[in-house]
Amino acid sequence: MRKPAALVVSLLLVSLPLASQDKPASPEQPFRERVRVGAIRISVTAQTSAGKPIRDLAAADLTLKVDGRTVPIDSLSGIATEVSSRAPAPAPVQGRPAPEPAPLVARPISEPAQLAVLIDEDGTFSLDRRDVYRQLQKYLDNGSSAERSVMIARFKGPKVEVLSSWTQDLQNSRAALKELTAHPRAQKIASPYEGPFLHKEVDASLQKEILFARDNLFGAVLLMLAAFPPAPARRTLLLVSGGMALLSPEDFAAIRGTANFAGAEAQRGRMQFPDLDREIDLARRGFEVWTNAQRRDWHAQLADVMAKAQENNIALVSVAAEAFERGTNPTAESNLLGPSTKWAARPMPGAGAPGSSGLSPRLGVGQTMTTMALQTGGEAILQPTQTAQRLAGQEVAEPYVLTFRDPFPDDHRHHRLEILAIRPEVILRYRRGYRTPTDEEETLDGVMARLVGPSPPSNPLSATARISRSDSSTAPLRLHVEFEPPQERGIEADETRPVQILFANVDDAGGRSEPAKWDGDARRVGTGKIFAADVDLRTPNRTYRWSIAVRDGPTGLVSYVVTETRP
Repeated sequence: MRKPAALVVSLLLVSLPLASQDKPASPEQPFRERVRVGAIRISVTAQTSAGKPIRDLAAADLTLKVDGRTVPIDSLSGIATEVSSRAPAPAPVQGRPAPEPAPLVARPISEPAQLAVLIDEDGTFSLDRRDVYRQLQKYLDNGSSAERSVMIARFKGPKVEVLSSWTQDLQNSRAALKELTAHPRAQKIASPYEGPFLHKEVDASLQKEILFARDNLFGAVLLMLAAFPPAPARRTLLLVSGGMALLSPEDFAAIRGTANFAGAEAQRGRMQFPDLDREIDLARRGFEVWTNAQRRDWHAQLADVMAKAQENNIALVSVAAEAFERGTNPTAESNLLGPSTKWAARPMPGAGAPGSSGLSPRLGVGQTMTTMALQTGGEAILQPTQTAQRLAGQEVAEPYVLTFRDPFPDDHRHHRLEILAIRPEVILRYRRGYRTPTDEEETLDGVMARLVGPSPPSNPLSATARISRSDSSTAPLRLHVEFEPPQERGIEADETRPVQILFANVDDAGGRSEPAKWDGDARRVGTGKIFAADVDLRTPNRTYRWSIAVRDGPTGLVSYVVTETRP
């Protein structure tokens, strides 16, 4: 028997995530190694400059370029394609000619939609959030998308809390929005639109809080990107944020007329988005995505998020949850919260508060949100009271699915996309790049996503996991995994079997570990069909939620297991 390979593990607090290119397998089907055929699928919407949908777009109307090189388009299909079928013919009457079949009946078919909502409670005022909740309720109640799956989550600090897992049940989504409205959490960090932020004497502790807020926001977004189901769908991640973490250090500096703010950046004074394509090219991959071993500056964190959204064909839609009228002016008689110097009037776009540089933080937030939308095929909603209208407008814009053969199959590098319309007056929205993740990356994404979600009902290896105390002071916990692989000719008598185990944990406070990997041999248990493996865990003995993936080497089947440990 070969000895197990060394355990690759060092547990720190984490950032977060990935997901995969669209895969036709449903969660209930066994997960096998994917046979890659090099087909890339791109969600595209087409409309005029006046916002009217374009319903007759054809592949001949478009030119596709990958890394600047023209690539043939395999297909361009409208999502609302009508499928015709004949209605049942009337029953024949004796003595009369057989009746003609009824004419063709057309019925519209729409692409399933997946909408994940992430609420930033660190940097948004509760009344502003309430406005967005009402808008989301209005949007969900319109029923325009019959096959819409919705997930709703919030985060405060490092903890991501899922209030409603993926569901098509509107009642669950309503209950989650009511919970958010009924139990609002206090804003942790002052808004960038209010007095303390526009004052030049900002203490170091507040700057440190902003750095943590950035890490939390980008980490939570990455986790939500990993949590999307693998089935093909029109995917959207709606981020509700006040814009604190989305303001670059350069924007803070310009607003306050001072040096870089909340920075300690690798390159002080660097231009905002100096070479966005290059930043996305260098975005972290695999295990690097989930580690904090090397702090990434604001530009690189933003690039990580956009790269992962492109990789998973997910449109980023951001709502700037800061109402113009919500702030108060100490000199105004119509203050909502009474006269107070704490609540300065919120500046309109292009105008700053008295004593500042004259630039409004809304300009910087809007620029970042717009950049995220442009790169991923999403939209920036800068007025929260228009959320329902703008989301509904995205469904009106004619959706298409464009497919093409990857000219660089399985190289796992990021590639830039450009789709040009030959016809005039055509405005296209689509993700501006793609990358094919490795099988290990896809499994790793599944591990991290299940830290906040349930284990899938499918368990092709019938895997189980148990974590217990050990006698070792360096590895106080031990993971014991058992699984039953399918019987295959020629290996029934093998006493060992190669297996890969990926795992990570999250504690009660929301602190996430870096993921770890173990490669080695599982041993047969007795003379039966079950195999087992043991892994020493170098992590403190406390309460955790564990997410574990077991990949069987010979078959490539993967099972996910979620379990808990308590001291």
